[in-house]
Amino acid sequence: MNLSELFSASIDPKYKAFHEKLIPGHTILGIRTPVLEQYAKTLDPSFLETPLESSYEYSLLYGFVLGRAKLDLSSRLRYLKKWLPYNTNWASNDMVCARQKWMRKHKQEVLSFLDSLLQSQNEFDQRFAYTSFLMHFKEESDFETISQRIQKYKASNYYTQMALAWLLSEWLIKDFEKTIAFMETLNLDPFTYNKALQKTIESKRTPIDIKKRCSTLKRK
Repeated sequence: MNLSELFSASIDPKYKAFHEKLIPGHTILGIRTPVLEQYAKTLDPSFLETPLESSYEYSLLYGFVLGRAKLDLSSRLRYLKKWLPYNTNWASNDMVCARQKWMRKHKQEVLSFLDSLLQSQNEFDQRFAYTSFLMHFKEESDFETISQRIQKYKASNYYTQMALAWLLSEWLIKDFEKTIAFMETLNLDPFTYNKALQKTIESKRTPIDIKKRCSTLKRK
C-alpha cells in the first residue's frame, strides 16, 4: 500500500517538517494522525497480513487497525509481534500502545508477553511494556503485579527510563504515600527518580502540597 499516493491530498509539508525534527532519522510522509485514524476504520483485519512498510505513518496505521480489529487474543499477539520491529520511536510506541485497549480484558495472558518485552535488549520493546502498564493496568489490584516487575527488571535506556518515570508519576498522583514508599525500596537511578518527581510536579492534577513535597525529594 503506497500511503504517499493514497493520501497525496492530505500530506502536510509543515507537519512533515515538524515531525522530522521531533523524531529524526525516520521516514515521515506528513499525514496527520486523525486522517490515519479515519482510514483505519475502513480496513478489515486482513490488512494486518500485508507486509509492514518502514514509514512512521504506516506503522501507526497498522497499530490503529490492530487496536480496533475484532480478533482472538492469539491473533492480536501475533500481529503485535509482527509490528514490534517497526516500533522505533516514542511517538508511534505511545500512540499505538494507547489503542490496544483489548489488553484490559486479557491482563493475565498479556503479562507473560509483556514480561518477554521487559527482558528484551531493545529499548522500545521495553518502553512498550511500561506504557502498557501505564495505560492498561490502572486498577488498584494491578499495583502489586506491576510493582513486582519494576523491582525485577532494570530500566537502563533513556526511552525506557522516561516511560518508567511517567508510570511512577501517575502512581504518585494517584497515591503519593504508597508510591513514594515503594520508590524508596527501588535502586532507581537519579535520572528516573527525579524525572518521576518532575512529571508529578508539572501535572495539573497534582495537589499543591504534593508538588511541594516532591520538590524537596529530588536527588543529586
